[in-house]
This record gives sequence, structure tokens and C-alpha cells, in this order.
Amino acid sequence: MEKINKAKWLEVLVYILLSFMVSYVAINGLTPFRIPADGQIHLARYEQVFQSLHHASIPSEISFIGPGHNLNAVVSCYPWLGGLIFILPRFIFFKHIMLAILGGFWLINLLTALAMYYLVRTLGCNSRVLRVCLVSYWLFNSYHLNLLYFRMAFGEFLAYAYLPLVVAGLLKIYRKERSGIIPLVIGMSGIANSHLLSLLIVTIGISICELFRIILKKISKFEFVALLISAVCSLFLSAYSLWGVFYIQANNSVIAPFKNLINLSIKDSLRTQLSGIITQNPSMWGIGLIGLVLLLVFLLLSIKIKSIRPYMLLCVLILIITYVPFTNHSELIQSFGVIQFTGRLLTYVVLFQVIAMALYFKQADGLFIRLISVVTMCLLVCLGSVSVVKHEMGKVQEDDSLASYVYSINSSNYQKEIQAPNYNNFNDYLPGNGVIGTGKIYPYNDSWISLTQIHGTYNQAVFRIISSKAGMSSLALAKYKGISYSVKLNEKPISIANTNGYFKLALPKGVSYLKVSSNPTIVTKILFILSCLSYGVFGAYLIKYMKKKMV
Repeated sequence: MEKINKAKWLEVLVYILLSFMVSYVAINGLTPFRIPADGQIHLARYEQVFQSLHHASIPSEISFIGPGHNLNAVVSCYPWLGGLIFILPRFIFFKHIMLAILGGFWLINLLTALAMYYLVRTLGCNSRVLRVCLVSYWLFNSYHLNLLYFRMAFGEFLAYAYLPLVVAGLLKIYRKERSGIIPLVIGMSGIANSHLLSLLIVTIGISICELFRIILKKISKFEFVALLISAVCSLFLSAYSLWGVFYIQANNSVIAPFKNLINLSIKDSLRTQLSGIITQNPSMWGIGLIGLVLLLVFLLLSIKIKSIRPYMLLCVLILIITYVPFTNHSELIQSFGVIQFTGRLLTYVVLFQVIAMALYFKQADGLFIRLISVVTMCLLVCLGSVSVVKHEMGKVQEDDSLASYVYSINSSNYQKEIQAPNYNNFNDYLPGNGVIGTGKIYPYNDSWISLTQIHGTYNQAVFRIISSKAGMSSLALAKYKGISYSVKLNEKPISIANTNGYFKLALPKGVSYLKVSSNPTIVTKILFILSCLSYGVFGAYLIKYMKKKMV
């Protein structure tokens, strides 16, 4: 028993080291830490959340920190609660911001590793060596590295971290194990509190799976009740996040993110993968050279091994979909264009690939298999690390128009960079009609107005206004129905006109300073407290369950 416990803790230590390694290759103090446009957007909203919590306040529904400088509702419409573990190190390393960011990425990657460990163990992969190899692939495959550092898509890589728990929970419930409710609730609420598009995709996937089980008459009363309990618990845990986006869009006409179905280019994607390059260009994404080789090997193995065949067929089917050009099919874009990039489905290619490999290792565990797996994963870790380091050092030229949206941050310039107006056309969820690129945006400046945000904190923003004449003026600042604003002009409280989606107020000629602040609504506060209490109750139950299991 003591020997088993030592081996178990040694395995956990390996996951801790692997998750630290995948973080340290990008944030090490030796190479610059480069962030893309999405990185600036997400770091800014997490900064506002951190400042709010640091001041013992519930975050406002609108954004005072970050690009756009237009009081958009990013904090409400992009859930952040699932990424709270990223914020926690800021409370410890308050002045050493880059150390806190390293700690945040390490915690997220540790969650990613442990969630996949739980899934492959649930699948019956009993070899610790092979489990470590599978977790290494989940961490270091090219698409995950792309999410982490090249696109810095916080919502997506957080959903990627929670996803294995959803699958593990479902598998346990299908086996009539009550314990499956716990990982399913953690996984679904984690995704709901991180990335709404991933929540939509996963929910549709589960619905299709359950429909097939109903048709095949495999569903049971136990399964139905377990799924119902999981759904209710997940809703309690994610009530705050879901309410945020619902409240803004139910009370306002807002402009949605652009719709499209940009596909992967077979030529460009294969070229970048074969050359070991990772890029944020959506037509060049991929799972990497090692991933492609493993896909081919296990696809061939699936011809004879029935247990892995369905998962490899799903891998191939999803991969084919990512390469199909849909950009000229307006009906499909109208229905499914919220996905924007078909390459986002690569997450599920890698997921089903790992499931197939775990099932294979369950029945084919030998010295040769372990040796080949270890060598392959060592090669994968090395190639992935080199790609990230090259990117951080600026040695890989981005082959797209997004190249100009890459900045280097450190502890000294962090606050300046995340508040810089580097991304002036960030109009997601502003009051308006239609979608980005084609819809009308309500907030705009009158021609005689110059508006600049000069300061932003967790609950207010200060703007400098230069007006060439006195009178009523329109400003490019979002004004949402249902949100209470406190407005001061030159330190004097004022009222703003009752306009549809933008600020309109009387301005004197010359230079003025506008201060806008806002506090969350009562319902938002109640739901935030409810979600926190739900996490507390669920956490206490989880601890009690784990103690009982260890006895």
C-alpha cells in the first residue's frame, strides 16, 4: 500500500512539473512574453476583476479597463468565474505581475493535466507511464499551445481544461456510478463560467449522444436523474455568468461578434505543421506533426481494434469538417457562423484522439509500447517548447494581418499595455444592430469632439474631451439599459440624456474631464453570492466525499 501511494504521488508530481514546464517555456523572464490582441482583451478584463475582488467588490457589468475605451460590456458577456484560478496568484504576487501570470498559467495547465489524468484513468488506462504520455499530448499538442500563447484565447483554453471532466462524468453515469455527477458538474459549470460557445458545442454534443442512447434504448432512469441533477447543480454554479450575458442582451440591442466559417487550408495547415510552426492565422491551425502521425497510426490500428474505431472515425470526420470551405454558403454561416473558425473543432479532434489512445493502451500495455510512447512524447514536448520559444523571441513571422497585434509585456509596462488603445475597433457587444462588420453601432463621437480615456480602474473611467464648440454632444461611449451610471463632468455630477445606446450630454467649449462609474445591479450581486455559496457547498461535499473514499 505504501509503495502504491508513493507511485501515485510521484505521478502527481510529474503532472505538476509538466504543467509548470508548458507555462515556463513562454513566461520565463529570459524571453519576452508576447501577447496578441485577444490576450490584451482578456488580461484587461481579468485585471478589472482582480481589482474589484481586491477591493472586496463585485465586478461591474461594464468594462473600465482594456481596449476599445468605450465602456463595453465585455466583463458581462465574456464569463470570467471559470478562470478565477488565473487571478488567485495576483493576491500573492501583488507587485510581481509576471510571476503572478506565470502562476496563473501554471494553475490552469495543472487543472488541464489533472482533468485529463482523471479521464484516462476512468477509461481504464492503468499504466502510469502511458497516462503521463497521454496527459503530455493533451498539454503539448500544437493546438493547445496555440490557444495558450499564440491566440491567448482564455475562454477556449479554460473550456479545454474542463472538457475531460465532462466526458469522464458521462462515462461514469453510463456505468450507473453516482460519482459521475461530481466531475460532470465541475466540468459543465467550469465551461459555462469560461466560454459560452464551448458550452453550446458541448451541450449539443451531449444532446446528440443522449438522443442516440434513447434510440438504442440504452438510457435508464438512473441516467436521466443523474443528468438532471448535474444540470441543476451546474446552473446554480454558473448562474452569475449566464445571467451577465443574458441581462445585457435581454435589455439591449447589441452588435454580435462577426459570423463566419473560416476553414483550414489543407496546403497552408500542412505546411505549418510539417515545419513545426504555430500561428494564430485561422487557416493554418493544426494539431502538429506528432499529432498527425499519431492520428494516422491509430486510424490504421482502428481497422482491427473495434473499441477505438468509433473515436478515430469521429476524429477523421471532425478533421474533414475543419477543411471544408463554407465561406460561400451564407445559409450555413447564418446558422452556424457563431463558430467563426472551423479550426476551433480541433479541440474535439484531440479529445477523441486521446480517448482512442487510452482505450488502446488499456489492452496493449507492454515494454515496447511504453518505450515508443515515452520517446514520442519527449519529442512532442521538445518540438512544442521550441515553437513557443521561437514565437516569444519573435523569430517566427506571423503570416497574416494579425501580426501587428502582438505586443511584449513585463511587470513594468503591464498596466500601460493592457489599457492601451491598441485595438480601437473592438466593438463586440456594443449597443447596435447586426454583427461586427455589417451592423450599425450606436455609440459615436460628433465631428467636433475628441475623446480619449486617460484612466481606468475597477469601478470607473476618466475621459478627456476636447470640444470645439459648446452644446449637446454625442460621445462614443456605450450606454446600456438596465445599468446605473454615475457621471461627473469636471468633478460636478450631471445627468445624461435618455438616448439609445450612447452618451449624450451638454459640453462646454474646450477641454473637459468626464468621470463615469457604475456598480452592479442587485440581481447581479445576489447571483454572484449564490454562485459563490454554491461552490462552497459543492466544495464541502466534494471534500467530504473524498475523505469518505480514502477511509
